[in-house]
Amino acid sequence: MTIATLLTISIAIGPMMMAWLTQNLLLPSIFAADQRLATTVPQSASLWAIRIALLAMFVVLVAETQGQRRTERFLAILWFAGAVLSFGHSIGAIATFHQGSQANALESTAQQTEALLGMRLGAGLFANYLFVLVWLVDAAACLLAPTRYAQMPNGIRLAINAFLIFIAINGAIVFASGWTRWIGILCVVIALLAIAKHAWWQRLTASH
Repeated sequence: MTIATLLTISIAIGPMMMAWLTQNLLLPSIFAADQRLATTVPQSASLWAIRIALLAMFVVLVAETQGQRRTERFLAILWFAGAVLSFGHSIGAIATFHQGSQANALESTAQQTEALLGMRLGAGLFANYLFVLVWLVDAAACLLAPTRYAQMPNGIRLAINAFLIFIAINGAIVFASGWTRWIGILCVVIALLAIAKHAWWQRLTASH
């Protein structure tokens, strides 16, 4: 069994496994907020799907700062798996948290936005849908047509990355709380340090 196959299987079962552990076995003091927010295993699995998706995004982006290419097989599969998990999260959240109702999802998004920013807006829900769509298309192109993907203009690549990172930071830090927010902040710090290290190393090697 290849590493890619193992990775795919692990990501496929990861959200449900973590959901079950969170609800039943893992440290209650750490995951108390999870248990208040997600009262069922399917709800918890929806949360873990996006967490694992964003972790996959983080790994790929940091690897790129160190000179690796997203089109490398392992990173391309990881990138695609993250996109699929984000799609699963969107479907799962609608089905488990909002009883399959788009209106309920819009109302919940508007309430969260009002609580944080003082403005009652549900548009963030559609930004999330666009996030999933852009990531899925980008990841599919990267995995299925790596040669053409590598020829993508830098401006388009930067715009896609900037949009995905912006939405990810909003979800993982701005609208998050508790341990998930701290993990999100840590990931941002690590990514910035990786970028700084790579830039420093490039400058150092260029001077010799």
